[in-house]
Amino acid sequence: MAGFRLLIGLFALLGLAFAALVGQNLTNSRNRSRQRKTMGVLRTVMTCVEAYAVDHAAYPEATTIDELARLVEPTYIRDLPRTDGWGWPLDYRSSAPSPPPTSSAPPAPSAPSASAGSGTAESSPSRAPHCYVVRSPGRDGLFEQADPFTVKGGPTVGFDRDIVFASSTPSQWPEGSMRP
Repeated sequence: MAGFRLLIGLFALLGLAFAALVGQNLTNSRNRSRQRKTMGVLRTVMTCVEAYAVDHAAYPEATTIDELARLVEPTYIRDLPRTDGWGWPLDYRSSAPSPPPTSSAPPAPSAPSASAGSGTAESSPSRAPHCYVVRSPGRDGLFEQADPFTVKGGPTVGFDRDIVFASSTPSQWPEGSMRP
């Protein structure tokens, strides 16, 4: 009888160990699925931003995903995704070029141009956004960097790492997945 109890206890321990392994694999599978969904959502947002830029010769000027949605819906997409695979809100920011330095010195005389007699003034440089970043905070819901334009870029390991797609700055993506 004691041997039977020992055998039952051994099977129970093996069952618990197996359940722990299966549970961990199930959790990893769910997180990989959420990560893939996030990559797809970020690509969708990028496609809308790029389509807008083709039509307007500049990226949409917005500091939140909701502001971006007001600019691209319904022309470029019916409903812009606003959350990642874990349900966290996405972050979108566009950046305009830095203003030209101001100087107290008088402007230098310029050579006459072909339009000198036309009466039209030269236009100032465009202040339209020249780059953008859209990012997900990952599983933990916390962004690694306050400024999304300072992301180091490259593949990352772990579900808590930010996933970042950018127009002119390095992007950060999960290791083993297709580069953005």
